[in-house]
Amino acid sequence: MFSKLVKFHIISFMKRALKYIIPFIFIALIVFGAFQLGFIDLRKFPPKEGLKTATLNCSYHGQKLTIQEDLYESIDSYYASDSKKRIMGYDGYISSAKEDGTIKELTQKIQDKGKELGLSDDETMDLATCFVQNIPYDSEKAKIVLSENPADRVKRAANKEYADRFPYETLYDNKGICTDKSYLEAAIIKEMGYGVALLTFKAEKHMAVGVKTPGGYQTFDTGYSYIETTNTGYRAGQLPSIDQGIGGAKKAELDRVQEAEAGQDIIPELPESDFSPPSEVIKISDGKTYERIIEIAEEINRIKELIALINDKNGELSKYRDEVTRSNDEAKNAKDELDKSEAELNRAKSAYSQDPTDENYDAYQKEYGEYQSIYYSTKGVIDSYNRKVDDYNEKVSEMNSLVDEYNSLVKND
Repeated sequence: MFSKLVKFHIISFMKRALKYIIPFIFIALIVFGAFQLGFIDLRKFPPKEGLKTATLNCSYHGQKLTIQEDLYESIDSYYASDSKKRIMGYDGYISSAKEDGTIKELTQKIQDKGKELGLSDDETMDLATCFVQNIPYDSEKAKIVLSENPADRVKRAANKEYADRFPYETLYDNKGICTDKSYLEAAIIKEMGYGVALLTFKAEKHMAVGVKTPGGYQTFDTGYSYIETTNTGYRAGQLPSIDQGIGGAKKAELDRVQEAEAGQDIIPELPESDFSPPSEVIKISDGKTYERIIEIAEEINRIKELIALINDKNGELSKYRDEVTRSNDEAKNAKDELDKSEAELNRAKSAYSQDPTDENYDAYQKEYGEYQSIYYSTKGVIDSYNRKVDDYNEKVSEMNSLVDEYNSLVKND
C-alpha cells in the first residue's frame, strides 16, 4: 500500500514538474534558435580600434571634391560578423548600431560641402550620389554572387565576404556591388530627410535606390525616381544599361564635344534602357520630395534634342566643308590664270614701250582685253569662294553655340 502511495506521489510530482518544465524548454529552444539565427544580438558595440581614414571623391562641375571619414577596424568587424546578414530583409541593412554615428557624420560633411558650394538641398543630394557612385564597383564579388556555377554557390554560402555589406563596411572596404552601394546611398539620403525606397529588379539581377519625386516624373509609377549607384554619370531618373557579366551599370557619362570625322555623327545618341519594372519597391522612409527631377528631365530632353541638332549640323558642315574646298581650288586656279595673263600683259606692254609699232600696240590691246576678261572672271570665282567661306563660318558659329550648350548641360569634367 505504501509503495503504491509513493508511486502515486512521484507520478503526481512529475506531472506538475512537466507542466512547468516543458514551457521552459520550449522557450529555451526558441531563445537558442533566435541566438543562432541572429534575431537576438547581445554583442557589445566595440571600442574604436584600428583607425582607417576613408576618402570619398567626386568631380562636380569641374571641381575635384573629397570628403574624409575616420573608420575603425573593430567597428567594421562588428558589422561583418553580424549573424543576421544571411536572413534579414534588405531594409535591415540601412540601419546602423545606435552607438554608430558614422552615416550621420558623413551626411553632415556632405551637406557642409553643399553649403560651401552654394548648392540647394536637391543639388546636395546629387552631390551625395556622386560620392557614392565614385566608390569602386566590386566586380570580383559580383561575379561570384551572380554566378550559377555550383562551386561559386557553395563559395558564397560559406564565405561571409560574399554577403551583403552594411553601409559602414562599404565605406571601410571602399568597394561594393549594387546592393552594398544602394544601402549606403539610401542611408545617406534618408539622413538628409528624403523619402527613400530600395528598388529590386529580378530580371536584371540588380538593385537601385528610389527617391521620392512628383507625379509624372516617377520611374515606372512607383512614387520614386530611380538612382543608379554602380557607375558614374547617372542622374536621378536615368535608367542604366547593365553589364550582365558583372551586374553593374555601363558607363553613362557623356563626353564633351571636341572633334569629329567629317560626315560622322559627332555624338552618339543616348542609349535607351530596356529595364523591366521593379520586382519590389521596399519603402525605407517617408520624407521630402526631390523636386530637381523636373529640371533634370528637361535637361535630358534638351540634351537629346541637341545631340540630334549637332549631328545634323555636322553633316551639313561636312557638305559645306567639301564645297568650300572645291571653291578654294577653283579660286587658286583662277588666280594662277590671272597671274599668267598679267605676266603676258606686262610683256606686251614692255614690248610696245621699247618698240611702239602698231603691231605691238595691237598685241598689247589684245592682252589687255584678255586680262580684263580673266580678271572679272577670277573676281567672280573669288567672290563666290568668300561667300561660301562666310556661309561656312556662320554654320560653324551655329554649331559652336549648340556644342557650348550641350557641354554646359553635360558638365562632365
